[in-house]
Amino acid sequence: MISIEKDNVTIPRKTWDKLRRNHYYNELIENLLDSEELIEAINKTDGLIDLRDYDRKRRATKIHNTDK
Repeated sequence: MISIEKDNVTIPRKTWDKLRRNHYYNELIENLLDSEELIEAINKTDGLIDLRDYDRKRRATKIHNTDK
């Protein structure tokens, strides 16, 4: 059962795993996670970050993680 609270949405692990196995939903999840990381980084910094550097590092990490 999916629960929606004030600032959080919680889904069962079984549903999460099923969505991660689907290519399209997995891409959506990856984008959501990347967006959260980007928002967190922006909030923690006093200056602007270079989006090209962020994207390059994200892609390198993604490629590195898929090699395992």
